[in-house]
Amino acid sequence: MLLHDFGSSSQAWKSALPELAGRFHVVLIDLPGHGHSTGWLVPKFDYPGAAHAIFEVLDKLGVKDFEPIGPSTDRTLIVQGDHDRFFPLHVGVGLYAAIPKSYLWVVPDAGHLPCFDERHRDSFLKVALEFLGSDWESRH
Repeated sequence: MLLHDFGSSSQAWKSALPELAGRFHVVLIDLPGHGHSTGWLVPKFDYPGAAHAIFEVLDKLGVKDFEPIGPSTDRTLIVQGDHDRFFPLHVGVGLYAAIPKSYLWVVPDAGHLPCFDERHRDSFLKVALEFLGSDWESRH
């Protein structure tokens, strides 16, 4: 399951989708008030409500097992640009320290949301595919 950041949409994953969908069953969800979703207006967005909406969709689709990739997910792959002006590197390091089963990948010469940046597409796909692979924990 690929999750987008606040203020974005599932379309942010369009460049990575063909490669990932060729190897995995991929679920894209627009959070409430984002993309093609219905629901809240952006000023009323809240993360607990978004989590509930995500699980409602997964239940309707019959999805029981999944690996989320995106901002703030369980068994999290935190993707942080080393030149992110919105969330400085110490924020990613703090998330890594605070979230159990998290992994931090700092993308060199990248700004905010490097996983959606075409310049970093290939390296993101490499790391994402390793993360989704069965032996990630044994190698990191």
